Amino acid sequence: MNDRTLTVRVRSTARKEFSFLLDHTGLRSRASARETQARAEEQHATDLRIASIRQHLSPIALRELKTLSVPIHQLGAADAHALLDFRARVRSQPARNMTRSGIGNHTVPGFRVDGSAIPRVELPAEARLMADTRTGISRRTLNELRSETLRTGQPPSRKVIIGGGASLAGRDPDALLIDARGRWHLDPGEGLFQSADQVRDTRAVGLGYSHQFTDPTSRVSMQAVQLWEDTLASRGPLVDGSARLMAGDDGNLWAHIVPNDGSESVRVRVEGVPTVATGIPPQLIPGADLAVPTIAAVHDRLHKILPDDSPVHERLSTVATARETLEVLQQENSESALRAQTSARAAMRTLDAAVAWEDVRRIFPGKVLLGDEVSDNKFNPHIANSWLISGASGNAISAAEIILEANPNARVAVVGSNIPPILFEQIPLRAARERFETAYGGDGRLSFHIAPENRTRDIPITYNSEGEACFRIGNVEAEAYIASLARTAAVPEAVQELSRWVHTNNGNLEGDLMFDKNSQYLGYSLTFRGQGSQHQVHVTGAASGFLPNTAFSPQVQNALNDMGARQVPL
Repeated sequence: MNDRTLTVRVRSTARKEFSFLLDHTGLRSRASARETQARAEEQHATDLRIASIRQHLSPIALRELKTLSVPIHQLGAADAHALLDFRARVRSQPARNMTRSGIGNHTVPGFRVDGSAIPRVELPAEARLMADTRTGISRRTLNELRSETLRTGQPPSRKVIIGGGASLAGRDPDALLIDARGRWHLDPGEGLFQSADQVRDTRAVGLGYSHQFTDPTSRVSMQAVQLWEDTLASRGPLVDGSARLMAGDDGNLWAHIVPNDGSESVRVRVEGVPTVATGIPPQLIPGADLAVPTIAAVHDRLHKILPDDSPVHERLSTVATARETLEVLQQENSESALRAQTSARAAMRTLDAAVAWEDVRRIFPGKVLLGDEVSDNKFNPHIANSWLISGASGNAISAAEIILEANPNARVAVVGSNIPPILFEQIPLRAARERFETAYGGDGRLSFHIAPENRTRDIPITYNSEGEACFRIGNVEAEAYIASLARTAAVPEAVQELSRWVHTNNGNLEGDLMFDKNSQYLGYSLTFRGQGSQHQVHVTGAASGFLPNTAFSPQVQNALNDMGARQVPL
């Protein structure tokens, strides 16, 4: 657009495209001049987005950004006319472009076979119908797998996808999908953290049309997301359940499937490279070491450290809890030696933290939780009327909202060292404050306590003035405690058996980042080698944002974080 060697027409077209991109990526406020409050809020979000990318732009790009990123009523006549034309064309496209997905000629979620959109008032009924359809397909798929096993005497072979979520937009209809139907199917909250406009690109990838069931500035409802996921999942064979990948002695890779309906497990031989998209990894328990974040990771580290002939190896394969793990080490006289080894310190630190976490949860049943357990509705909101949430993350805001909605008598204190700036752009934080925080006109049941000294990774047990055990950080005291801290950096649970297989056979694990032809990050691949054979797994979706430290160096994770920082925040 600034190259004087090009024709006026070419430069004019380039200017229009640049302006369109500013609209598309949220770098321009779209509120009208009359909408004073909305314009101020949108401009704040726009300023944050521009600040996040400013250092990556050239001086010329910054100059043009300053000129063109203003609201449409402040643009020159030619630029305003071009932008109005662009917005009109975008509004006219959804129904036409979204009726077909291009994959097996399936209808896009939210649209009927004839291309008509499901009306907003019919969403609840359509969501229930699609949920029942999905359950029926799962039951039919399980019967087919079991019948084939009985008929041939051999477990069936299938291409396999483990996990769902937004990655279902790329679902291969010929592959067997194994999905636990978790997260968004369990979350009792009002909707996604993002508004319909913030996730407007779901339309372009075939996930669903975000504006169809809600207003542009309102949150996308959980029912809409469930309808999208169930529709996409039902495009091919599926089992509602969980799966673990295992290396067989025959050199094959096997998927061990546990159905949600409680029926007998099923084994399937995996064809090709399986895909794992099991969502964000589990949260870190207080006090755990990021280098060895889970008990499974502790077991893996101990397998590397202990001598090959140590009886601990075999015994660890039979235990699951931290307390049992510690008892094995004590009974085999290995604990003291491990605590003295530098290479074992991180593992023992996590082991001690996990033992403490298990003990506290046993002493305070139902009152010591991870934030994910609240989001997955695996808790009793009435077990306490005062709650302390450690960590001011998006998950913490969601947990607070769920508790306050479910228990009218509850009071929630969110304690942390800082609130991530991106949360100020999202609806739930603002809405929660307006409803529940005194300073914003709410009923006073929600409070935030943000200060550097409030960073803690220990379980904050103390005693109140009556001598009763409770939880306290700083001057905040509560009956129940929720940890909403960092997330683990371990291999997804679905491939943990493969990781153990590598360690048991003195093999090796390699990881590689995957990119498309436009250098956009797709996920990572893991290659497991042992016993003269190798197996590869692709990890994508939210799970791929957290690289397992057993396969990737901290430098690679930092590089991936930098890539994410250069994206326009939503």
